[in-house]
Amino acid sequence: MIFCGKSFFSTDLFRRTLNSGSVVSATERPPYNRNVWTSCCSLFEIILNVRCDARISIMTVGYVRPDVADMVLRVFDRSVHPELIETLCETTIPVGPNQAALKISQYGHALEFRTKHRIVTEVATSKFSPLPSGGRMVDRRLIGYRTHMFEGVGVRYHCSYQLETLPADVYLQVHREMEMDARKAILTASLPGSSSSSPDCLSYLMSDLLPEGLVIHSFHTFPDNGAVLRIQTLFEVL
Repeated sequence: MIFCGKSFFSTDLFRRTLNSGSVVSATERPPYNRNVWTSCCSLFEIILNVRCDARISIMTVGYVRPDVADMVLRVFDRSVHPELIETLCETTIPVGPNQAALKISQYGHALEFRTKHRIVTEVATSKFSPLPSGGRMVDRRLIGYRTHMFEGVGVRYHCSYQLETLPADVYLQVHREMEMDARKAILTASLPGSSSSSPDCLSYLMSDLLPEGLVIHSFHTFPDNGAVLRIQTLFEVL
């Protein structure tokens, strides 16, 4: 299933269309909702390289997830232009007079914490993503278990992450448990795997609001690698 907003769309429909080389007919589309349809057209363009018009023409299919070995964590002391992040869904959280913007992208996520005097942006993405080089405070491969921390004007950033590769049977069990947990998440995106037999690629974010900050728990699955990436991020107002 493809999850976008509060609507689900069957990946079987897209796979049948790809196999036949035909076009998705109007009778097979979900009921029209302008906001949901507009958001999901953008999602379909990312996943299937399609052109959303009066009809949806199926072109070529790219991989939804990069190889987990290509994943990196990049943290900036500035904002990152929205067009550089292929956003699937997003939300904002007020933290007192400050604000956090949360996004799930095609490859991972982006978190921006903004105060009156400081902006900190965390991006988990592919190393091939065209992100700016200026203002990088952290640029590391997401591998094993690590922590990072830095402190600036009025904000302390702390992050810990763990990349775990599991045997196939264990991964499937963990994936099922994560699908249940994702129902309680503040943001969720579930995208097709690389084949009809592959589990979906799952991403979701959970949040804990603190008196002086915000904790974000990020989860991403990589079915082709049998890998689960967990990231815990703290933005603390000093």
